[in-house]
Amino acid sequence: MHLFLTGLANLVLLALILQLLASEEMEKAFVPLIKLAIGLWILQFFLQAAGHKLF
Repeated sequence: MHLFLTGLANLVLLALILQLLASEEMEKAFVPLIKLAIGLWILQFFLQAAGHKLF
């Protein structure tokens, strides 16, 4: 669980830094990708917790 929270915090920090540094055009392109990465990170954790080794 600790590794999951650490990785999730890193992804969120990366998203925040990107939003602060990026222009509006870049932000429109990258924010959906970051949301997808965070969603996949959470999905991967739950699948691993359930015993699946899909990822």
